[in-house]
Amino acid sequence: MVAVNLRQAHVIRRGLQAQVKDLVLPAVTLLTIFDIDEALYVDAKGFSKEVQTRVDLAAAAYRTEFEQGLRLYRVLENLRIAIGRANACVPDGEASSMNDILTRIASMEGLIGLVSQAAGSANDVPSEEVNLRKTRELRQNAINRGSAGTGRLISTEFGLDFSAVPSELRDEARKRLSDLRRAKAVLEDHRMRLNYTLTIEIASDDYELLRTLDIV
Repeated sequence: MVAVNLRQAHVIRRGLQAQVKDLVLPAVTLLTIFDIDEALYVDAKGFSKEVQTRVDLAAAAYRTEFEQGLRLYRVLENLRIAIGRANACVPDGEASSMNDILTRIASMEGLIGLVSQAAGSANDVPSEEVNLRKTRELRQNAINRGSAGTGRLISTEFGLDFSAVPSELRDEARKRLSDLRRAKAVLEDHRMRLNYTLTIEIASDDYELLRTLDIV
């Protein structure tokens, strides 16, 4: 058995997935007269024997590649199972499994996206006086457009352009955003450490096959 850490296992998995994805075996082999020695053209038995030999060789080559394809899928399946089990276990001295950490990172990324919206707002809610002025402008513009015969008491030229995020909520969001980013960085460090410390085992003969295919 050959032990590899999770980081290496994921690299091997991606290599295997690419290998089987492009695995297309030609079921038909074209044989022309140019593939056979001209000296056999006048020898019916020899010609027939040579053709059969070429067909047998093609069939043997197909079987070999087909069986290797089956084996690659088996190795990939075993690798995925081993990675899944490693991700689910809680190593000695740790409080969480890799799956737990990945779930928390994904959740935290969603929270960071939400909190960033409030934290990124730049303008305070305007004063009542400003709102009243803009409301008067909006109403007067609507009246003017209505008088001009548009028949629509709406306007796209004036609007109540202000932040709907209260300043105290924005400040709280900025602090929470910093805390979330620090917590996510800690989780990312933890994930990286487990990627190097958690290991799985690959059968020696399977590892040699991966070596011949330049996957490891």
